[in-house]
Amino acid sequence: MSKKRLKFPEKWRYFLREIFIVIVGILIAFILNSWWQNLREQKSLTVIRQNLREEVRFNQDELSGTLIIHRVAASNALKLLEAFKAGSNEVTMQDTVYYAMLICATFDPADGNINSILNSGKLDLIDDNELIKSLTTWNRMKLDAIEDESAGFSLVEDQLYPFLRTRIDLASHEERLWSRVGDGIRFEISGQPVTIENSLELRNMIAQRYARLKIIIGALNRIDKHQEEMLGLLDK
Repeated sequence: MSKKRLKFPEKWRYFLREIFIVIVGILIAFILNSWWQNLREQKSLTVIRQNLREEVRFNQDELSGTLIIHRVAASNALKLLEAFKAGSNEVTMQDTVYYAMLICATFDPADGNINSILNSGKLDLIDDNELIKSLTTWNRMKLDAIEDESAGFSLVEDQLYPFLRTRIDLASHEERLWSRVGDGIRFEISGQPVTIENSLELRNMIAQRYARLKIIIGALNRIDKHQEEMLGLLDK
């Protein structure tokens, strides 16, 4: 029985047909894989955006409470400075004014989701350059605020508190100084008049305290604005 031999052109047609089938199969597999990969990335991006929204909203609540405390402290430091400017040798104020000036709050934000994105390569999933910039500048702004708060705390702990402690009975009420009620501060103690010497040393410390508080409030206000912008980008 003789074998049927393919002519030369027929061999090429057969060969090209097989190649075509293989190429089409590869292309279909590539398209399906690309579609599946894009679907997974879209789902991952949705989860990332949702987690970031929740984190930013949590931080907004934390920041709001912290700002209230710093503003109360700054307001009372200013009251003391204005009282000292009257020029009398002694100044009598409610003890709540002195107590409130000594409050030191710390902004303690949650940033696990942001850091996870920045450190795991997931940042490539985000196709919004403004959002990427917002995420990458977050840590710098947070560290700046923490540094400012730390400097303010050191001033109170190392200078102002030791100075007032020898002149005012701070220990009797300091544990019950304030409590948060909604969006405000309610002082739990009834204010008692306190008379203290109008000295240059105390005026300078209070002036430093007030200036430091204004710096802290400015840094936190910038974070507040940054978070509002980030939330707007996440809601796009």
